[in-house]
Amino acid sequence: MFRKWWLLLCVFAPCVYGQWQITPAVELGARQYNSDSARAQQTHNFAWDPRLWLELDYRSRASGIQAHIKPVVTVAATNSALPEWDLQEAYLQKTFYNWQLSAGMNTVFWGVAESRHLVDIVNQRIPARNFEGEEKLGELLVQVDYFTENGTLSLLSMPWFRSRDYSQPDERFSLPVAISQERFVGLSEHTRESLALRYATVLDDWDVGAYFFHGLDKNPAFEITEQGQGQAIYSALQQWGLDAQYTSERWLGKLEAVHRNHDYGGNSWAYTLGGEYYFYGVAGSSKDLSLLLELHRDTDAEARENQIYRNSSFVGSRLAWNDTDATTLLLGALIDNGGDSIAIKGEFETRIHSQLSLDIEARMFVDQQPQQPLYLYRDDDFIEVRLTYYL
Repeated sequence: MFRKWWLLLCVFAPCVYGQWQITPAVELGARQYNSDSARAQQTHNFAWDPRLWLELDYRSRASGIQAHIKPVVTVAATNSALPEWDLQEAYLQKTFYNWQLSAGMNTVFWGVAESRHLVDIVNQRIPARNFEGEEKLGELLVQVDYFTENGTLSLLSMPWFRSRDYSQPDERFSLPVAISQERFVGLSEHTRESLALRYATVLDDWDVGAYFFHGLDKNPAFEITEQGQGQAIYSALQQWGLDAQYTSERWLGKLEAVHRNHDYGGNSWAYTLGGEYYFYGVAGSSKDLSLLLELHRDTDAEARENQIYRNSSFVGSRLAWNDTDATTLLLGALIDNGGDSIAIKGEFETRIHSQLSLDIEARMFVDQQPQQPLYLYRDDDFIEVRLTYYL
């Protein structure tokens, strides 16, 4: 831990002199769960999730150095899986003639799909907020990007590994047993380096990315020990990934696919295939409506979160107001193709004025059966309202 902060101090030493732009913000979130919980010890039906965060941007024209820092403080007292604070971004960046070097804490997103971020592998996730992996923790990494005429070749080195925090069994949106142990398979607990090599390019109407990852998988498998305790198993992983998006006037075609070789679980593959079709100027208005369809398949047999997408489909629609407040409404359902279970979600986003934004999210789990992966959350329907004020 000391080495990590010493490295960050050395990285940001050149930024002592220069001008910084500071953007503070306060987020106030409240989540109301279905009052009929699945387990008797789950007594909390309401949860506050306030957050404070600060963005600092630095740019030096003389040296060409840029920096970005974003610390986040969470004051939630009803869920132990939410980090009290996280340095999501704190990196230094310099661009040369045809390559770029970045070092420090950062968040990286790869992928094109709406309902599952299959190829997104760099950052650790916060499953207590949602199971799609949209909430992430910062990752300490060194990234080198080489720009060619046809695309970008990126090498990422991740020298430290971040484990997940899990909700306790008496909290909502949690596993039925406490995860009190960790086991590392293929790499030792003290050998946690990961590497990724990615190439991204544009070919006519196609945006294509491909990568190879070698290191520890941040998506653990779970098992119950002989003592009845929950154990998270982090496995060494070699993974090939591909994401592609085809863009035409009215529709987007999307593909994400991976092939994995786990030291715990062996070989598996998975894909997300689908698209989005647009109707512009609905009913003569400025609003645009798009219809979404994505098919999921995952052959990983271990008890990981991958089981949610073993054989399922996502259908939904997005309505965009195309106004200055960036108002959008997304409604969708993840359907188990082998049964009747459905996970419904709704998301609404808008800006109330230049300094205040509103986000509303709702989840509903319908007809979840014991053999289905979302059965654990069968009574964790919720609606969450979040206000963000930019100071």
